[in-house]
Amino acid sequence: MQAIDEVWGDFDHSEASRGPSWIPRATHELLATKPDQLAAFIRHHLAEEPAISLSIINGPAGPLYNVSMGGAHRTHLFRILGLPWMIAKLYARIPPRRFDVASVFDTAKGMTEAARVGRGWQTLLKRGLLHGRIRYEGAFAVLDLDHAPAPWLLGDSALASAYNTAYERVYPGTLTKLGIPTTALTGLDAWEQWLYS
Repeated sequence: MQAIDEVWGDFDHSEASRGPSWIPRATHELLATKPDQLAAFIRHHLAEEPAISLSIINGPAGPLYNVSMGGAHRTHLFRILGLPWMIAKLYARIPPRRFDVASVFDTAKGMTEAARVGRGWQTLLKRGLLHGRIRYEGAFAVLDLDHAPAPWLLGDSALASAYNTAYERVYPGTLTKLGIPTTALTGLDAWEQWLYS
């Protein structure tokens, strides 16, 4: 399993009650568990409430997973121990067929930002990273989407850059094969320079 966040140990506040000693304690318990009690141990830690919720977003070479609720400690424990599976509720992030610019940026940023998002979509269409049509409702771009091999590119620049970085770490070279130069994957400024040039 791969996650968007490469930093381990920075857990969601909702799991703060588990505390920093939970993973070492659970690891010790797992190693001390007798083979005939292992299934019960794993069931207890994977199926306990709240359930582990993972959001999943598909990409051209495979998905990225992100703990969205109730599973940061357990997910990290299973990743650290190299356990190959876990029980979780998956929530697929599937882009809608219709996007308007107001759905992907903070509208308080104003019309300049709305126009900028529309320009970015035009660039992505022109470069073959989105498939669909852009039309305008007044000053607002609306994208009728057919296909997006990397759907996070529809978001604002900060989101797209974060997901690009994670995707490149998990599936090296895939975004470059789609047509995004390596230099555009080095951070937010580089992404914006490539997208808006």
